[in-house]
Amino acid sequence: MKKTIITLFCVLLATPVLAGGDNFELGTALETARVSVAPKSKFKRAMFNEFIRYSEIELREGDLADADTYAVKAISLSKGERVKLSDPAFYAISETDRTRLSTVRNRLVKVLPKSAKSKPELAAKAVTLYECALMEAEETPRDCERGLMVILERFENKVK
Repeated sequence: MKKTIITLFCVLLATPVLAGGDNFELGTALETARVSVAPKSKFKRAMFNEFIRYSEIELREGDLADADTYAVKAISLSKGERVKLSDPAFYAISETDRTRLSTVRNRLVKVLPKSAKSKPELAAKAVTLYECALMEAEETPRDCERGLMVILERFENKVK
């Protein structure tokens, strides 16, 4: 419970900054994201669409903070801003999860430049699965991380 409250507090503090200064009432960023213009590049457009999709899933599940986190990333992309992969150091997760997800993040950073050009939709999926895996690490499910590992292994085998 304490972990959830801390995470929610951090998300609430970061949301206006992440959205380029836009203030959103909790659970409302998705509406702005839906009317935002998708980026032109295939990779960024695919990432934009994935972030909106994940925001919708979180909203249906009643997780307003995570819904807004994804929506704000989509809004940032629509404004032409660079969306960096989240750093596990800023999540309320175990040290084991933090270490594992930091390694996964480094792997993703290594394959992303090439993969974003050759397989933009799959690369965008990998980014959103990574973000999802971080959020899931604060909870129990691990579906996003399993999906991400399959994509990463596919990219890494192509890179070699």
